[in-house]
Amino acid sequence: MSQKLTLKDRILTLVSGVPPMPELTESELAEQPRGITIRFRPEVRKFLDHQSEHLGCSIQDLVSMTMTSIMKASEQPLASDLEIVCTRFRQLFELHGVSTFDIPDLFGDGKLSRSSLLDDRLLVDSLSDEMLKDICNKFNVQLDWLKGNSDQPIPYSGHYQFYKNIGYVAYQLARYTLKSERPRVLFIIKHENAFQIEEEMAEAAKDDSSDKEIPIGVVIERNLRFGDRSVRVYDVLKSERWNYKKCRVQLKTLMLFCQKTGISFDGVRLTSANFSQLFHSERFPVEILQNANTTHAWFPDALLWDNEERNPEYGELATVFECYSKGGYEASARYLHIHEKAVKTPWKLKDVDAYIDGSLHQETT
Repeated sequence: MSQKLTLKDRILTLVSGVPPMPELTESELAEQPRGITIRFRPEVRKFLDHQSEHLGCSIQDLVSMTMTSIMKASEQPLASDLEIVCTRFRQLFELHGVSTFDIPDLFGDGKLSRSSLLDDRLLVDSLSDEMLKDICNKFNVQLDWLKGNSDQPIPYSGHYQFYKNIGYVAYQLARYTLKSERPRVLFIIKHENAFQIEEEMAEAAKDDSSDKEIPIGVVIERNLRFGDRSVRVYDVLKSERWNYKKCRVQLKTLMLFCQKTGISFDGVRLTSANFSQLFHSERFPVEILQNANTTHAWFPDALLWDNEERNPEYGELATVFECYSKGGYEASARYLHIHEKAVKTPWKLKDVDAYIDGSLHQETT
């Protein structure tokens, strides 16, 4: 079959390198299928062998499924988009450890039947915009990702930032605590090996030179209850650098808030690849962090020890306590005492529900 390219098609080909997809004629569709022999390059054959073994099918079946998917995406883009929603909907629950059988229980009131999960057409008809938004809010992912409009499950720069925003982070931690979500703060540094982390951080803290830069980010892990099930979800906060003093003091102020309120906090080390994937929204946080805490740890609580010999950055401790009590260092820590009270003695809040909903007016007057 031959096809003449229009000027527009030729320009498109020059720009994208891909010619437009030709449509089959009626006579071509009526032709009997012919056998095809494909010779793959060795590296392609190795890849296909690995994938087919992983999926438990033959290479022929794998190639057939792949080409079928390409055909549908080319000839039926609307159907392909809807299939993406269904696939990602299931993927979201699978990644968070929720079995397909249990998915309907999370919505309640018979909004989703188990039989609809067997058929994409039934599933698409069952998923309302309200249900999609609700599940994205619960799992802290972008609606655009679920709808197939983006490949980033969370915003590229994180859900929000900690820099110059410590008061808001503390409020979120207090709010999660009041909602019984058991928050835990992970201070995550980019470091290729597990040795001398604290020593290198202390060395980087001595000046602001770029050659000693140690990227660090914050992730809040919390547990949501779905009936009798608990699911971990994550707030990813934009990463910064440890060797910038304002940033470092603010992070230690957040550590101090956790220490004072009894909120769990830990240090995690990630390789460059995993760190980038986490803080640039290339993978789900749960994929990277679910097994990282036990084998890639460092100890941020040591930075709060009032012991010059044991605290590698002891000289900065007084500054951290002053920032916590009086503000400063652009930490936006004005209401830390209120958030501390909300965690430690919530019965002393004037209106707990209003506080959870974001209103601090009654607590500040």
